[in-house]
Amino acid sequence: MTSGPSSLNPRGDLTRTVLAVLLTLILIGASFWILSPFLLSIIWAAMIVVATWPMMLQLQQRLRSRALAVALMSGAMILVFVVPLVLAIKTLVDNADTIVASLSEVSGARLLPESEHTTPLRIGLAANALRVMAPADAPDR
Repeated sequence: MTSGPSSLNPRGDLTRTVLAVLLTLILIGASFWILSPFLLSIIWAAMIVVATWPMMLQLQQRLRSRALAVALMSGAMILVFVVPLVLAIKTLVDNADTIVASLSEVSGARLLPESEHTTPLRIGLAANALRVMAPADAPDR
């Protein structure tokens, strides 16, 4: 007859609460799983924002315009992070022939004895050890 809170089943509330908490934890876990490739970038971005925030506030106060301060700070951040990357790529492209020549010299050098070029290092070392221990009159296989 009464449809008030006293007529509710306390066991149903417990089940509903547990399922709601479980679903919330599953959604949080799925969110972190989806965001996991981006977490390092997000952390770096947060560090940059925290480090440059006081400078942005001072610039905003001097220019009396938040939009202009944000535009100048964004341009400065692009210059700070993109220009060195572009210069590094330009240096690599300019010296590509030198890099290729150096790599070809290194790859042409014999770093291991000839018998170990055909087998991995550990197998080659084991084969050499067995040859040393084998009697001199034993036939090679």
